[in-house]
Amino acid sequence: MKAFLLFAITACAVMNFACAQWTQQTSPTTNNLYAVAFNNERSGYAAGAKGIVLRTNDGGVTWTILPSPDSSDIKSITIVDSTTVIVATANSNGKSAVYKSTTRGNSWYKVLSDDLPFYIGQIPNGNLFSTSTCAFISSNKGDTWLAKQPLNSTSIYSEIDFADNDHAFIGGNVIGDTTYYREFLRSENGGRWYPSYPFAFPNNFAFSSMSAISADTLFMFTNYHKRFHPKDSSQLLMLFNFRLQYVVTDTIWKFRAKIIYESLPDIINTCKFFSDTLAYAAGKHGDIYISRTAGKRWKKEYRGKITINNLCMITTKKGYAVGNNGLILKREVATINKVSSQILPLKIYPNPSTNSATLSFTLDKTSDIILQLIDESGVVVYIHQNKKYSAGSYQLLIPVANLQNGIYHMNFIVDGYIKTKTKLLVTH
Repeated sequence: MKAFLLFAITACAVMNFACAQWTQQTSPTTNNLYAVAFNNERSGYAAGAKGIVLRTNDGGVTWTILPSPDSSDIKSITIVDSTTVIVATANSNGKSAVYKSTTRGNSWYKVLSDDLPFYIGQIPNGNLFSTSTCAFISSNKGDTWLAKQPLNSTSIYSEIDFADNDHAFIGGNVIGDTTYYREFLRSENGGRWYPSYPFAFPNNFAFSSMSAISADTLFMFTNYHKRFHPKDSSQLLMLFNFRLQYVVTDTIWKFRAKIIYESLPDIINTCKFFSDTLAYAAGKHGDIYISRTAGKRWKKEYRGKITINNLCMITTKKGYAVGNNGLILKREVATINKVSSQILPLKIYPNPSTNSATLSFTLDKTSDIILQLIDESGVVVYIHQNKKYSAGSYQLLIPVANLQNGIYHMNFIVDGYIKTKTKLLVTH
């Protein structure tokens, strides 16, 4: 049945409110993206499969494909300064390497190579760390690297996080013929890295991601692996009260572990925690989760279908996420003026909709238009990005085939003002 609804709203009040949302950015690649980094709100890089490297100079609005350092997957990226960027490759079938560019990614040269995948990171004082078969350090912006110490030959490390200039963590998994379980290394005062005491963990789950909020508090997502295959359930731990002790023949970190969230129904690939109890996490299912209770409770802030591999939060409110198939998402908070000061008729049909709905509207002057579709839990599930339209009549096609059955709220935003709010029923 073809039907449409006509809506008109007249003036009554004005109200300002903040609207936080993740919006998909235009990506020039379909390669999987594994890493994203920004050194300010406008300048950043993303990198991923087959050596793809992207750069933006306008806050993610446009991305440029840069020359690839080599054809291996890039799993981490670090911005040193306005012209210097460093990437690390993870080649499971041969040598991995660290590459440096002093031309904003327009040319690269190799500064380090090793037999296992690399991961790199930078502490606030500017020193760089990388992991492979050894823990490496560079104090001259990555030109030369010192092998600080050999690492566990049966472990693969996939993340570095820094609490401050003196305290750092390396996370990964111990891999054996019948074992696959989490491990971290911790360093104090730029000194030696010591491993975690395995029996301090509550179980033998595998490492997924981590985020340090202080020298003595590390949040870690773990995942139950059965025969080396991850399960769609991630457990959040808080590790604290670290104590360096000598046990039998090894010096190890003993600590306390507390299960904060028993089972988040996803395979978490990336997370970021802040000291004010705010936290973000994302993973295989394509959803982005937010917690305002230090991980005790979570809700979906973004619902997606494409795996998300990495988060980069510039502030507590602004950040980026990248994932498979070239996915790039941006989170920002905009102040929207809720006002109904003019009659603006909309037609949306069919309503209910199964595969797609058409929204028709008429503008009497050039305007910036944003269309939001929001589910009943308040999550923005579709957005027609901010675009300028001249005066005239238009039709927008709204895809709903991948949405769940239910009622969705639609905001039609003109020049920052919500002109019309209505509802769309989706049935399959």
